[in-house]
Amino acid sequence: MIGMTRLAAVAVLLVAGAAAPASDASSGAMPGADMVRVPAGPALLGGPGHSVMPGPLAVDLPAFWIDRFEVGNAQYAAFVADTGHRPPMFADDPDFNAPDQPVTGVAWADAQAYCRWAGKRLPSEYQWEKAARGGDGRLYPWGNDFDPARARLTGEAPAAVTADPGDVSPYGVRDMAGNVSEWVADVFLAGATCGAVSAARSLADDAALDIRAYIRGASWAALPHMAKTYHHLWDYPDSYAEFVGFRCAWSPAGDAT
Repeated sequence: MIGMTRLAAVAVLLVAGAAAPASDASSGAMPGADMVRVPAGPALLGGPGHSVMPGPLAVDLPAFWIDRFEVGNAQYAAFVADTGHRPPMFADDPDFNAPDQPVTGVAWADAQAYCRWAGKRLPSEYQWEKAARGGDGRLYPWGNDFDPARARLTGEAPAAVTADPGDVSPYGVRDMAGNVSEWVADVFLAGATCGAVSAARSLADDAALDIRAYIRGASWAALPHMAKTYHHLWDYPDSYAEFVGFRCAWSPAGDAT
């Protein structure tokens, strides 16, 4: 396993921590058919223990849209071809570059750039978790009982984004328990509470800042307990891994949470 690797410093936009809204870079255009709508209303989010979003906490969220599947290599390749953005780090690795596999080897800023290009944005932690567990606070996307046969939690590489139909949330969102873990919009300052910051900051210029970005969901390289819907990880936003990808979200302008 290659593991997490530091890249050169990248510019990052600090958004609020886990409890705060993600910025909305989308326009008023409706999302494509590859997204599902998560209705407005309450959700029970977070849970007890370590490496989790603290909870349980009742949160009332506006409606939003989220990608049904993790962003695939073919989609990301179209973005690279159109923009000249750097390719994913495993673009030449046959274990990770199949068109229908989720893209991996992308840093947090790469995921943000793709979502902006697509007219979307990364989901917030709250949005990602509600899309995964529904409004009833279930422990796994499919219910409260762990079933390792439903999610891609073992192997040597991610499977195609359509390979595990049992790993499906109440809203029809796929692979939120396994296959690859996913960057979300929220970041925090290690060792402190990170409030909203509106200006873009450079990690090179602000080397003293120890910024981390949140990662949600388990992967083919994960341990079973990480498949719980409220579990989260974090890493430097300029890191990448062969088990971390992303999906995008969309909300009408001015209605992101």
